[in-house]
Amino acid sequence: MYICLCHAITEKDIQEASMDKGPAQEVLGRLGVGKDCGACLSQAIKTYLKQKGPLLQKGHARVFPAKQR
Repeated sequence: MYICLCHAITEKDIQEASMDKGPAQEVLGRLGVGKDCGACLSQAIKTYLKQKGPLLQKGHARVFPAKQR
């Protein structure tokens, strides 16, 4: 299923990219998600979190970057 029509990004593209290290903002940004109209952001983040969920629960991944101190 297409998540981002502007850049032809599919659910599978996001699932595969979610295996990369880095916060959601960075990983999805590399794909081009939300760079144009932004209508895809909500579904893209849901797809990312669904795939990343088990890793997040174990503390192996961050959704958003840690704040700099």
